Amino acid sequence: MYSFVIGNGPSSARWLGVKLCPSIGCNLAIKDFDLTHLVCVDRLAMVEIRRLPQKLSTTYWCKKSVLETPEGWNEFVIPGIDSGSAALSLSAELYPENPIIAIGFDGILGLDNGNRYQYHFRPKPTSEEIRNRHLQTVLDLLPKIPPLKFVSYQKHQQLETISYDRALEIAITQSRKLS
Repeated sequence: MYSFVIGNGPSSARWLGVKLCPSIGCNLAIKDFDLTHLVCVDRLAMVEIRRLPQKLSTTYWCKKSVLETPEGWNEFVIPGIDSGSAALSLSAELYPENPIIAIGFDGILGLDNGNRYQYHFRPKPTSEEIRNRHLQTVLDLLPKIPPLKFVSYQKHQQLETISYDRALEIAITQSRKLS
């Protein structure tokens, strides 16, 4: 069985309507996906998430902080600074035997660095410096997590990739087995 981690890159839109289970989404992915878990590192994004109806089938996670944790959310210590690496780390913790397929991690793959969810607190794309820090955090995680493949049609020199078609085939097959 695979775990699916859904980032906020523009390519995650290709997965709308596809059942991904178990799934861990980042930040505002909760708007578009039925997630098993949601990870939110950005406290400003949490403000927007908390305005949405809470999904009872989703477990909500945030980074351990001096700020008050919202009721019904779980805290955990995250690697790095971003929700993407936090979601990958949480997937490894919750599903240690499952290889991971990462969707919508366009920025660290060197593709479109935009965010599908340009909420009013974060109107600009992530800077190149921050994007490189995110990539380095993921590279540092690789020895500690199950096999990890990023969905992309382009090969990456440091990260293993899988084509959209192959990842979709895996998701559909797995969904049928779980139904």
